[in-house]
Amino acid sequence: MSIFARKLPSIKQLQCFIAVASELNFRKAAALLNLSQPPLSRHIMGLETMMRVQLFDRDTHRVVLTEAGRRFEVVAHRILVDLEAVSLGLRQVAKDVGPIWKIGFTSALNFEMIDPVSAFLKSESWSATVEIEHAYSKHLVERLLAGDIDAAVIGDANCLDDRLDYVEFACDPMVFALYADHPASELPEIVFDDLGDEPLFWFSREDNPVFYQKFEGIFARHSYCPRRRPSPADDDELLALISSGEGISVLPSSLCHRVYAGVRFVKPSARISPDFHVSIKIAKRKSERDPNVVAFFEQLASQAPLATPA
Repeated sequence: MSIFARKLPSIKQLQCFIAVASELNFRKAAALLNLSQPPLSRHIMGLETMMRVQLFDRDTHRVVLTEAGRRFEVVAHRILVDLEAVSLGLRQVAKDVGPIWKIGFTSALNFEMIDPVSAFLKSESWSATVEIEHAYSKHLVERLLAGDIDAAVIGDANCLDDRLDYVEFACDPMVFALYADHPASELPEIVFDDLGDEPLFWFSREDNPVFYQKFEGIFARHSYCPRRRPSPADDDELLALISSGEGISVLPSSLCHRVYAGVRFVKPSARISPDFHVSIKIAKRKSERDPNVVAFFEQLASQAPLATPA
């Protein structure tokens, strides 16, 4: 089969693999790559799925390379070193490499499952080199205001700053993640009373105060007061805990598109709240003049015809 017809690993997947192979720790590897753990885990899972081989043995206590992983580490490292050498050489030849702009995406969502952002991620029509970074929404807003990135796609976060333009252009519905034997796991949709007294894996207020307050308000209106357990930053670790019956969670539906053994994703009843979702906003500085950034902002903002920039 021709290499042009075969799906091959991306450079980002190779970088993520080498970082984890080097650190043998997803948290440290994510920091090395300036990523949060969820997108790093998705890159590794996508790589393993594509190659149809397990590269790491991992559980809640350790990460080790498999035999296949050790062999692939040698090849992946060589590929990245060769690409870096070629890139340096080409930059020396070219007098002008063209504009570069940076866009941040909240790490809480999987934008490959959210239109129209997925279309942008697959597009090759931009006249600039685009660098993408992932972080929590509040950190992206801080970096946008500091001039470290040029635009940000964020979830529920406090971006009410008169230096920013922002538009809510989409939302990601939340779903309940239950272990397979939970009494409500086979229901088509559920309300909070169906959850019983299961502990809830939940994030801390400091991770995203606005989003936290929004959902705490919804919980309170429905008299839902579960025992709280800290939610692991790694999606796989969280789903493993749920699968083993140690608790339940509420997650954005974009993170729940794949089948995970022992876990069921169930939609909430419409009676719960019309706001039971993550609001997705595009934000840029009002002073921004780069046509690529403005075009990107306007492209996403156009998906919300009733919205206007703040």
